[in-house]
Amino acid sequence: TSPLAVRLPSLFAFAATLPLVAEIARRCGAGRMAPLAPVIFGLSALPADYAITARGYALWDFFLALALLGWLASLRHLRCGRSVTIGATLRASGWYVPAAIAALYTHAATVPFLAAANLVFLGCWLRYGRPLPVLAGWCLLQLAVIACAIPEIGAILTQRWTGTHDWIPPTTPRYLAVLAATLSGGYFAAARWPR
Repeated sequence: TSPLAVRLPSLFAFAATLPLVAEIARRCGAGRMAPLAPVIFGLSALPADYAITARGYALWDFFLALALLGWLASLRHLRCGRSVTIGATLRASGWYVPAAIAALYTHAATVPFLAAANLVFLGCWLRYGRPLPVLAGWCLLQLAVIACAIPEIGAILTQRWTGTHDWIPPTTPRYLAVLAATLSGGYFAAARWPR
């Protein structure tokens, strides 16, 4: 297979993430500036790098964006005081569960994302009247994610000290310069630096 064929799924995932980023910005109150969000995301160093590599990071961004949309819908449902039933909470979350599961199977770094999402949801639940059906619905969603991700969680736990991350370069001045160039100027700025 050609290098282009291997990289095409990453490019497609990157392109599919752009409208999701615009929708996330719109739901977060960006208003007329929401169309600028995918431009900023698309020109940022890491997503652009993910889009041209043959790894699953661009797909991971896509799944995280879908999960974030479902999470934002749950928060909006909680804040707006819509009919607070367990079923309404489950329906409001939309793509959260399948997207969170897919993200977890794509990359282990989803775990801190899910932990942060749960902490913020709990804080909002405490702030906005503490409706028990909403909390029960959210807990059911989390149980569904955990139940479907048990094999991946087991793999994450067994690999955490095995040296599978030895490919990460040591923190040297040269590596820090490459990292700074990547984060500030994108992939092409870092391509000039020897790794």
